[in-house]
Amino acid sequence: MSKIRCLFAVLACVALSSCVADRLKFWDSGAHKTYAVSGLDDQEEIGAYIRTIIDEGFAEPAEDAEDIAYLQEAVRLDVLKAMRAKGYYDAAVAYEDEGEEAGRYQVEAGALTIISAISVRPAEYEKKFPDLGIAAGDALDAAKVLTAQGKLLQKIQKESCAYDLDIRHSVILDPATRTAEIIFRVEEGKPAAFGALKFSGMESVDQSYIDKLITWDEGACFKHEKLAAVRDKLLGTGLFSRADAVLPSDAAKRKDLPVEFVLKERAQRTLSAGLSYYTDEGVGAIFGWEHRNFLGSGEKFNADLTLSMLEQTLETNLTKPYFLRNDQTLSLSASVGREDTDAYERLSIGTGFSVKRTFSKYLSGRAGMDFELTRITEENESADNFALLSPIAALTFDSRNDTLDPHKGSLVKISVEPAFDVLGESDPFVKNKFTAQTYYEAHKRLVLAGRINLGSIIGSSSENLPASERFFAGGGGSVRGFGYQEVGPHDSGDPAGGRSLVEGSFELRYKATDTLGGVAFIDVGQVTDKVTPSVDNLAIGAGLGFRYYTDFGPLRFDVGVPLKGDENTDANFQVYISIGQAF
Repeated sequence: MSKIRCLFAVLACVALSSCVADRLKFWDSGAHKTYAVSGLDDQEEIGAYIRTIIDEGFAEPAEDAEDIAYLQEAVRLDVLKAMRAKGYYDAAVAYEDEGEEAGRYQVEAGALTIISAISVRPAEYEKKFPDLGIAAGDALDAAKVLTAQGKLLQKIQKESCAYDLDIRHSVILDPATRTAEIIFRVEEGKPAAFGALKFSGMESVDQSYIDKLITWDEGACFKHEKLAAVRDKLLGTGLFSRADAVLPSDAAKRKDLPVEFVLKERAQRTLSAGLSYYTDEGVGAIFGWEHRNFLGSGEKFNADLTLSMLEQTLETNLTKPYFLRNDQTLSLSASVGREDTDAYERLSIGTGFSVKRTFSKYLSGRAGMDFELTRITEENESADNFALLSPIAALTFDSRNDTLDPHKGSLVKISVEPAFDVLGESDPFVKNKFTAQTYYEAHKRLVLAGRINLGSIIGSSSENLPASERFFAGGGGSVRGFGYQEVGPHDSGDPAGGRSLVEGSFELRYKATDTLGGVAFIDVGQVTDKVTPSVDNLAIGAGLGFRYYTDFGPLRFDVGVPLKGDENTDANFQVYISIGQAF
């Protein structure tokens, strides 16, 4: 087994060093050259910007010498354009080969053009909005000028009710003095107000539900961004494939602007299916049915059937938006299932409710109650019956740009779940969980991902806890390389679980093409009988993975091996195949 681990480690190092070297040396997969920049050694900020231009220019592969030469000239012109955009209008850029493996871009920056004056016309706007983020004496940077123009537009929009509003700028260069005058010109139409509102194209969606999405009253100041926001909300419900805001043809001349949203309902029912294969869990399948307008007001009903060698579960969930408040959602759930693992066998039926409130774009909270009847049988023990009543309180921060394949952002969850056994078989306990995941896009093809999970149960010993409520670790969603529930305390050779959990993972995700990619990962974890999570004897697993990217998410194929803490596993490696990233 040690030979297999060593070979696996060597392969991982080769793969990692290869893809990292490609990114750091800015290699083009067709040209195989390292491109250097000269002439900007004393201008660190500009030098870093130009290196980014070169990196992006050679990101795509070149097939032959003609394509390579074309890319090299195209990048030279891009560098020249970038220098001028930074205010170096006299810049010159030359390229020369330095052998088969290197090339160099020689940049002569020339004199820097400085802003001599900034004005806004009509003059009343200049007096009203004096701070635009640029000033006389600054370098003439095209990006900063456009940012200032956008800032001026946003400031005027906040106070303006005009249907027509346009801002343009002109730059008057003086080559003799290397200076430039910037003039922003504002064209603002007559003020207008929202008029009557109507919808067309609705068939099954209730008008009362749509009315809750509207963010203005009739007679309110007209804002284009409010129209766009409502359109996004309508499409975001998942009930419409089209939501067009129609205004009168003479809108620019009117004081009141009636609005009609032309809607087209999309199919409201969806069937889904997914397959997975883990060497420790066997083949698994998930079948789902969703209705996105169950009662006519955007209520979503889901029924999900999970079938595997270890688990068979049917779960249903009904969510009702705008419950008592516009920022609240009510969820009702019910489930029935069977689970048969090396640690225990469980039969269960449960129900619950929760209310989710959105505090901001990324922050939300949830509170509710779950009730579950379970019958649990552990190895060499009689079956025990539990009736757990569990209040729930949770807080979630989620800024990820994608749930199945995130490249940026973070996810943080904190939950507290007290539990009381109505039948008295278990002592009262409190289950606390903390999860944090973060993603950093080091390059458009390279993502660094990390996560940590912590858990603690207080109020009861492990022996008096229902086995299904204890913490376990190991498997495709935990410490890869180990089998399902294999990490942590064991009793007579079977997983026993514990009262505390710590898990950590780090992944380096490299996307070679639009559809193919690879992953190198290392996972750690531990479960103990102590209340406080411990890192004294972490189990460690590592491995490589393959990703095939589809429209609905990446297909995952991971192979992991146990590196440390493998006394409770007999397998040299584990294989995991499923949809979506590991986290």
